[in-house]
Amino acid sequence: MLQQIRDRATGIIAWIIVILIVIPFALWGIQDYVSPDATVVVARVNDEEVPLQAFQNAYQRQRQQLRALFGAAADTVDDELLRKRTVDQLVNDQLLLQAAADGKMRVGDAQLVEAVRSQPSFQREGAFAVELYEQALRSQGYTSLGFEEELRRSLLLEQFREAAGGATVVTAPEVERFSNLARETRAFRSLRLAAADHRDYQPSDADITAHFERNRDRFVTAEQVKLQYVEISRAALASGVEVADEELRRRYEERKENYRTAEQRRASHILLSVPQDADEAAVSAARGKLAEVEAALAAGGDFAELAKTNSEDPGTAGQGGDLGWFGRGVMDPEFENAAFTLAEGVVSEPVRSRFGLHLIKVTGIRPSVTRSFEEVRDVLVAEYRNEQAERMYVDQAERLATIAFEQSDNLEGAADALGVPLQETDLIGRDATLNGLGVGSEPGVIQAAFTPEVLEEGHNSDLVELEGGRAVVVRVLEHKPARPQTLDEVRDVVVAELVDEHARDAARELGEKLVGRLRGGESPETVASEAGAQWTEAQTVTRETSLPSRELVEAVFRMPRPTGDGPGFDGTAVDGGDYALIRLDSVAVPAAADGAQERATAIRARLSAELGRAEFDAMIKAMRAGSEVVVYDDRVQ
Repeated sequence: MLQQIRDRATGIIAWIIVILIVIPFALWGIQDYVSPDATVVVARVNDEEVPLQAFQNAYQRQRQQLRALFGAAADTVDDELLRKRTVDQLVNDQLLLQAAADGKMRVGDAQLVEAVRSQPSFQREGAFAVELYEQALRSQGYTSLGFEEELRRSLLLEQFREAAGGATVVTAPEVERFSNLARETRAFRSLRLAAADHRDYQPSDADITAHFERNRDRFVTAEQVKLQYVEISRAALASGVEVADEELRRRYEERKENYRTAEQRRASHILLSVPQDADEAAVSAARGKLAEVEAALAAGGDFAELAKTNSEDPGTAGQGGDLGWFGRGVMDPEFENAAFTLAEGVVSEPVRSRFGLHLIKVTGIRPSVTRSFEEVRDVLVAEYRNEQAERMYVDQAERLATIAFEQSDNLEGAADALGVPLQETDLIGRDATLNGLGVGSEPGVIQAAFTPEVLEEGHNSDLVELEGGRAVVVRVLEHKPARPQTLDEVRDVVVAELVDEHARDAARELGEKLVGRLRGGESPETVASEAGAQWTEAQTVTRETSLPSRELVEAVFRMPRPTGDGPGFDGTAVDGGDYALIRLDSVAVPAAADGAQERATAIRARLSAELGRAEFDAMIKAMRAGSEVVVYDDRVQ
């Protein structure tokens, strides 16, 4: 057909074809000249733009940090909230950079170089390593220029934050007041009014209907799906790997050195410290003293006792000079050479090391031992299976992802190709923590199952990596959308809620009346008797006390100090809907104990940090209010 078109496309026909082709190309092509492609921006801060690429990079970094901190649980973080926080942070950073530029703040080249060289990930044995630096940049997709520019920007922002939030002044009276509040103790008694005493309540049909109508939005069945999935795992692959004895023996011979335990020696020494640059007279004096020790040994003296009285090694003299077990490459070379040539129980001639002069006695020898093939066979089997399983797993993961994409309307083909069973979940919801065990409890699986492509369009999911060397692809077999429940379905729940609400309100109302009577001067014993309850024994608490309950302790510390000779009274709702009456007997501030100065320093630092953060947040809020900030929400979704 193409040949026929070519044969006939001559003369006027050819020109017509050319014109028809050229016109669309010209119209589309000229757009590049009259309206060049603009960079997509997610926000505009005064005259500066925040490009989409910067947002995407920051968002991915936030995701990676969350996964590093929380593992798979990071996938449950509200994505919309994370995107909003990311773009807000970028806007704030841009405001700070603009303010820093207005204030003529900058990061010098020397400061930048020091920051790069001091990063531990770029160091080897405490020194900056260029190859590590370049390797790290390549792995993260940075050029050196791009990384250094971003680091310079980060350093400038850090400087500005420190300058803005670090100028807070905390006075001595403020520290003292905070310290007194922190040390304050309160003695109180409480009386508990049980909500359960007021549960004899039968709501009317009208009350039930009204409560249902007011809370209709809560009475909704959870959206659920039933999933079909294919799972692969390294552990399953490893268990099926056949291992030939010949292969294991070959590996044993190749790695025999790995199974050898190097020779170790145990030694004691008597050290006379002599600096490396000591003159001949000092060395001779030390040798003379050591000769006296040798003479004492020759006369039958005990090496350990002589070490205790003569050795100048403070770390071992008290233990008779015992250095414990060590292998080669640990001790000073001169010391080590002597120790590894001595027979057990023999004392060396004087040995000069960088620490001084030693007499060395070898007290134990552990010869080099190589474990036999039989001893390490299980280790070799596990290593071989894991290596083979890793290769097979990578291959299967790639095949599973490919087949599931190409045959997006089913998983039978992927299961057959990989030789693994098709599996199904029970009905599960969006909250992975409520889905029991199995893949339905994996946040990554839930996130994949409820994407529009999988849930609404019926496609297979992308490959989902799970912990423990597993991966799955899922598809939705059944979908039960959320739906409003009828009153008949939730009638028992509505009744229980109304009874609970009535019991709480009744306990609270009674408690408030009793508090009023106590404040009016009635006897606490009389009030307790009428309420059919008892006051607890007096107890003294601090602000950090959590018993008998945090609600009660916090209410105690919200109360004003008692005035006059009598106690103060108040009440608060506590756990379970009960209501507690509180009798505050006294407030005291114990004298400062040992370490008061250290605590004052810590309090000052804490107050300074908190006030600094508050001032910084207020500054950012003011800067945003005084700037032209536009966020394009639709571009960050």
